Amino acid sequence: MGRDPERPYRSYFMWTKKRLPQLDRDEIGLAYSVPRMMGLEVRLNRLCSANTDLNNLLMEIMESMEEKAGRQEETGPPFSYALISRDGFKKMEP
Repeated sequence: MGRDPERPYRSYFMWTKKRLPQLDRDEIGLAYSVPRMMGLEVRLNRLCSANTDLNNLLMEIMESMEEKAGRQEETGPPFSYALISRDGFKKMEP
């Protein structure tokens, strides 16, 4: 897992196993993190499969979060959005 200048920022999902070697991993290619909303997850999965650009994905997430905030008291602003890419960390402004 050396540093790759073409892909310097990579994420891995790691877990322990009962047999040796006890640690295993898979690289995470594309990920997003939002509160559990099945409808949004399905829409995001479809959009990602269609190679939708980041701005459209962000708009879908922001609209869903605002809608959820209007329905549930425990969900509400301020919301923060960020992107981690080969260029590093970037805060996304709504």
